[in-house]
Amino acid sequence: MKKRPAQLLAIVLGSTLLTSKASWSDVTPPCTTCVPAVSLTKEVGSIINPSAPVDSQLTPETLDLLKSLRTPQRTGILFGHQNSTFYGLDENTKPWKNDGTQNTDRSDVKTATGNHAALLGADIADALHHEVNPKIPSNADEIRRNFQAAARRGQVVTVSWHAHDPINPDWDYDDFANHQKDPALWDKLDKSKNDRRSRCEAILKDPKVNANFMKSLESMAGLFKSIKDDEGKAIPILFRPFHEQTGGWFWWGKGHCSEKDFADIWKLTVKTLRDKHEVHQLIYVYSPNQMNDTPGTYYQGYPGDEYVDVLALDAYHDLDTQAGSVKTGQDLAWMVREARKKGKIAALSETGLESFRTGKWGGGSSGTPNQKWFSQNLGLALANDPDAKDLAYIMVWRNGSESHHYFPGPWERDVIEDFNAFRKKYGVKLLHEWNENRLNCEER
Repeated sequence: MKKRPAQLLAIVLGSTLLTSKASWSDVTPPCTTCVPAVSLTKEVGSIINPSAPVDSQLTPETLDLLKSLRTPQRTGILFGHQNSTFYGLDENTKPWKNDGTQNTDRSDVKTATGNHAALLGADIADALHHEVNPKIPSNADEIRRNFQAAARRGQVVTVSWHAHDPINPDWDYDDFANHQKDPALWDKLDKSKNDRRSRCEAILKDPKVNANFMKSLESMAGLFKSIKDDEGKAIPILFRPFHEQTGGWFWWGKGHCSEKDFADIWKLTVKTLRDKHEVHQLIYVYSPNQMNDTPGTYYQGYPGDEYVDVLALDAYHDLDTQAGSVKTGQDLAWMVREARKKGKIAALSETGLESFRTGKWGGGSSGTPNQKWFSQNLGLALANDPDAKDLAYIMVWRNGSESHHYFPGPWERDVIEDFNAFRKKYGVKLLHEWNENRLNCEER
């Protein structure tokens, strides 16, 4: 493995020179006077002693983003939407898609509110899966094109990775877990695919499987390095690998991967991208799934503070009820306090109601129809405890179809009105507000 360069990284931040050996507490927090009503106290959630970033050689642009996200109470909560400018739904509930030649500035959020989401999410699974299984169409060009446009607008971007199976390249991220739930499925496979080993353990112990995994990381590094703005600079990315590991639906999840193996694979991923391939535009986000015993399960597989920049949570089903929303607020508040202790950023990395009129959740499970989900459920979670609002961002999932959309479509004016009321009440920012805040800070 290539050793990291010994020279110090020097970046000028205001009047402070930060080197790779400097403490984040030596750096003056940005824009401290942008919102005069907010003081730098732990009572409002500002991170007084932020931890050093996972990557001490972050690009200046990535370091600046990390610094800006450290103080959400002064910038508000950024609102995010998965695949927001990639595709969506029109007023007739029909799908539209950004094909690269038109609709390049379109999104369902902009159609509804007049402005884009401040945060744009995408997943790199298909781009990497295509490398080993050409039958899978790659979305690499879509990601580059949309992220470049996002950088032009000033949007923050985040990436998740629904990693394909490292043993059977034909398999998707959930095929192994599905076979484990129904052992009869294994018996239908030919011998070459009937491999029931833990994927995590195989990555760490089997040279062939390890080589498959490392090849994916090499492809990932190449993709990340190709994501650049109009000036050729690397676009900062909130990278969220191996999410929801406290659930059992992914090969890296509970019941399929030991806590130690999960932590070791996380560390291997960070070290390979950062040290071997020298990818320095990533902010690393740790995001377990909300479970009945959260916070008890939150740190299952936690790789250590030196490998995590953001403490996040994916929360869906509990937000279906009033009682569940209160619990979600308690879980978020606990996570925020943990983030403060560690000098980390806190975020709600995935959430939403799959269909506001059917109440259906992912996997086909039933829920409660609710056109006021934003104000009555998500809002209740944020209102339950003052600390629960101290989040850098909240992201809802994608708009894939009429029965699978997490942001209201153009035909759902009542839900759009509820969303606008929610975001105004809780300081949830769209892109223009995020940009205005940063511009005001720069001017001051």
